[in-house]
Amino acid sequence: MEYLNNLTQTKREWLSIGITILIAGLMTIWGIYGIGEYGMALFILTPIFIGFGSTVFYGYKREITRKEAIWIGYKSLGIFTLGLIAFAIEGLICIVMAAPIGIFFTWIGSLIGYSII
Repeated sequence: MEYLNNLTQTKREWLSIGITILIAGLMTIWGIYGIGEYGMALFILTPIFIGFGSTVFYGYKREITRKEAIWIGYKSLGIFTLGLIAFAIEGLICIVMAAPIGIFFTWIGSLIGYSII
Protein backbone atom coordinates (compact mmCIF):
# COMPACT_ATOMS: atom_id res chain seq x y z
CA MET A 1 0.00 0.00 0.00
CA GLU A 2 2.89 2.34 0.80
CA TYR A 3 4.24 1.79 -2.72
CA LEU A 4 0.92 2.89 -4.26
CA ASN A 5 0.83 6.02 -2.11
CA ASN A 6 4.38 6.94 -3.19
CA LEU A 7 3.50 6.25 -6.84
CA THR A 8 0.40 8.44 -6.62
CA GLN A 9 2.39 11.20 -4.93
CA THR A 10 5.08 11.03 -7.63
CA LYS A 11 2.47 11.20 -10.40
CA ARG A 12 0.80 14.16 -8.71
CA GLU A 13 4.15 15.91 -8.34
CA TRP A 14 5.16 15.52 -11.99
CA LEU A 15 1.69 16.42 -13.23
CA SER A 16 1.69 19.63 -11.19
CA ILE A 17 5.19 20.49 -12.44
CA GLY A 18 4.23 19.73 -16.04
CA ILE A 19 1.06 21.81 -16.04
CA THR A 20 2.83 24.72 -14.36
CA ILE A 21 5.78 24.65 -16.75
CA LEU A 22 3.50 24.45 -19.79
CA ILE A 23 1.53 27.51 -18.71
CA ALA A 24 4.65 29.42 -17.61
CA GLY A 25 6.37 28.55 -20.89
CA LEU A 26 3.47 29.91 -22.91
CA MET A 27 3.47 33.07 -20.74
CA THR A 28 7.20 33.49 -21.33
CA ILE A 29 7.03 32.99 -25.09
CA TRP A 30 4.09 35.38 -25.31
CA GLY A 31 5.92 37.98 -23.22
CA ILE A 32 9.18 37.78 -25.17
CA TYR A 33 7.91 37.32 -28.71
CA GLY A 34 4.29 38.55 -28.51
CA ILE A 35 4.67 41.66 -26.38
CA GLY A 36 8.34 42.03 -27.24
CA GLU A 37 9.70 43.13 -23.91
CA TYR A 38 11.39 41.80 -20.86
CA GLY A 39 9.58 43.35 -17.96
CA MET A 40 7.54 42.78 -14.88
CA ALA A 41 5.59 39.91 -16.41
CA LEU A 42 8.71 37.92 -17.18
CA PHE A 43 10.81 38.63 -14.11
CA ILE A 44 8.15 38.89 -11.40
CA LEU A 45 4.81 37.40 -12.44
CA THR A 46 6.17 34.26 -14.11
CA PRO A 47 8.25 33.15 -11.08
CA ILE A 48 5.33 33.93 -8.76
CA PHE A 49 3.08 31.82 -10.98
CA ILE A 50 5.62 28.98 -11.04
CA GLY A 51 5.69 28.84 -7.24
CA PHE A 52 1.97 29.42 -6.84
CA GLY A 53 0.77 27.12 -9.61
CA SER A 54 2.93 24.14 -8.75
CA THR A 55 2.02 24.41 -5.05
CA VAL A 56 -1.71 24.69 -5.67
CA PHE A 57 -1.76 21.88 -8.25
CA TYR A 58 0.32 19.63 -6.00
CA GLY A 59 -1.63 20.39 -2.84
CA TYR A 60 -5.12 20.33 -4.36
CA LYS A 61 -7.39 18.31 -2.03
CA ARG A 62 -4.33 17.20 -0.12
CA GLU A 63 -2.52 18.47 2.93
CA ILE A 64 1.10 19.46 2.32
CA THR A 65 3.76 21.07 4.47
CA ARG A 66 5.33 24.46 3.87
CA LYS A 67 8.60 22.70 3.06
CA GLU A 68 6.87 20.59 0.37
CA ALA A 69 5.27 23.72 -1.09
CA ILE A 70 8.60 25.51 -1.37
CA TRP A 71 10.37 22.42 -2.68
CA ILE A 72 7.81 21.82 -5.47
CA GLY A 73 8.10 25.49 -6.46
CA TYR A 74 11.89 25.36 -6.68
CA LYS A 75 11.81 22.05 -8.52
CA SER A 76 9.42 23.57 -11.07
CA LEU A 77 11.62 26.65 -11.43
CA GLY A 78 14.69 24.49 -12.00
CA ILE A 79 13.04 22.39 -14.70
CA PHE A 80 11.55 25.53 -16.29
CA THR A 81 15.01 27.11 -16.35
CA LEU A 82 16.52 24.03 -17.98
CA GLY A 83 13.77 24.24 -20.61
CA LEU A 84 14.60 27.88 -21.34
CA ILE A 85 18.22 26.90 -21.94
CA ALA A 86 17.43 23.71 -23.88
CA PHE A 87 15.04 25.43 -26.29
CA ALA A 88 17.38 28.44 -26.63
CA ILE A 89 14.73 30.85 -25.41
CA GLU A 90 17.20 32.40 -22.98
CA GLY A 91 20.93 32.25 -22.51
CA LEU A 92 22.79 31.00 -19.49
CA ILE A 93 24.21 34.43 -18.58
CA CYS A 94 20.74 36.03 -18.60
CA ILE A 95 19.35 33.24 -16.43
CA VAL A 96 22.22 33.53 -13.94
CA MET A 97 21.64 37.29 -13.68
CA ALA A 98 17.89 36.84 -13.16
CA ALA A 99 18.24 33.84 -10.79
CA PRO A 100 18.11 35.75 -7.48
CA ILE A 101 14.91 37.52 -8.55
CA GLY A 102 13.39 34.28 -9.85
CA ILE A 103 14.27 32.34 -6.70
CA PHE A 104 12.84 35.03 -4.45
CA PHE A 105 9.56 35.43 -6.32
CA THR A 106 9.12 31.66 -6.70
CA TRP A 107 9.45 31.42 -2.92
CA ILE A 108 6.81 34.16 -2.53
CA GLY A 109 4.49 32.36 -4.98
CA SER A 110 4.94 29.07 -3.13
CA LEU A 111 4.04 30.70 0.16
CA ILE A 112 0.96 32.35 -1.38
CA GLY A 113 -0.12 29.00 -2.83
CA TYR A 114 0.51 27.26 0.49
CA SER A 115 -1.56 29.83 2.37
CA ILE A 116 -4.47 29.33 -0.04
CA ILE A 117 -4.52 25.55 0.15
